[in-house]
Amino acid sequence: MKANVWSFLGFTALSFLVACSDFKTSEKAQSQAENTVLEALKIDPPFEGIEIPFSHNVVNGKTGGEIRLENNSSINVPAEAFVDRAGNVVQGDVVLKYREFQSIEDVMISGIPMTFRGENGVENMVTAGMFEIMGEANGQEVFIAPDKKLEMNTVSYTTQPGVKFFELDSKSKQWKYVDESTTKPLPVSNLESTSEVQKRLEKPSMPNKADQDAFKFDIAVDYSKFPELKKHKGVIWQYVSKDGFDNPEKDNHFYSEKWVGIDLKSFDKAKKQYELVLTSNSRTFHSVVTPVLGERNFKKAQARYEKELGEYMASVNAVSAANRQQAEITRQMSISNF
Repeated sequence: MKANVWSFLGFTALSFLVACSDFKTSEKAQSQAENTVLEALKIDPPFEGIEIPFSHNVVNGKTGGEIRLENNSSINVPAEAFVDRAGNVVQGDVVLKYREFQSIEDVMISGIPMTFRGENGVENMVTAGMFEIMGEANGQEVFIAPDKKLEMNTVSYTTQPGVKFFELDSKSKQWKYVDESTTKPLPVSNLESTSEVQKRLEKPSMPNKADQDAFKFDIAVDYSKFPELKKHKGVIWQYVSKDGFDNPEKDNHFYSEKWVGIDLKSFDKAKKQYELVLTSNSRTFHSVVTPVLGERNFKKAQARYEKELGEYMASVNAVSAANRQQAEITRQMSISNF
């Protein structure tokens, strides 16, 4: 089954490659080059077994209807829009096979030729989106009826104005100008933004390994108030030297003092430092500490952190990819043949 490919295109003349050079080609050589390009205008996928898949969309031939695709492209089909090879109107279900080529990778995989002979000779084309469509009913090829047209609304990931609509004819193997395309803005995406996901999920925090030379101690902490620490086992506290705060290592009564109150609050979240306030009946002790883990507990925490970080990044990247795939406009045109 043969199908034509349609594209929204802009052009860049091949001559720009030598525009800043004194090099000139003879008319004969230029003509031979153009003929070579024209002869190569055929869909020739470079990778065997790798292709952009078609979506299969069912519409009733008698009543027609709208086909809305997952990426917000749509196809409006009028009633009795299809005929079989004998010219009879198809009344039952028609399967429209449809696929788009939006990225550079899509175009490379497809093998679709991107050259055109225009008024300035052979030109390179820049696409704002391409699609291929064909129809069948009961396994047999169908055609668009002579007096009917399908209204195509194809998403485009560039808002460049002045884009023209071309058809790669399956018979002549040449691009043919069809019409100017019109554009229509798409509704604002309601997808969660990447920053919203990062805020909602909160990036996992890397555990700290205890410094063998630093002063460390253990205190009874209500970890329900610190969910970021609750999951770790064997947390101990390491003194962080700060001007204006007490140094437990130099406090002769730090261990012997009967502390009746323990208060811990965030001091520097980025550095995972906390202000520790200990109170006794006779005094108050202020220090800055950070939670650390011994060798054995650190290894377990590190493995957990790497797993959680992988899951976090997968979620963030998935949302980023989905947002990148959200087009701002659709390009609208009519087609009267497959």
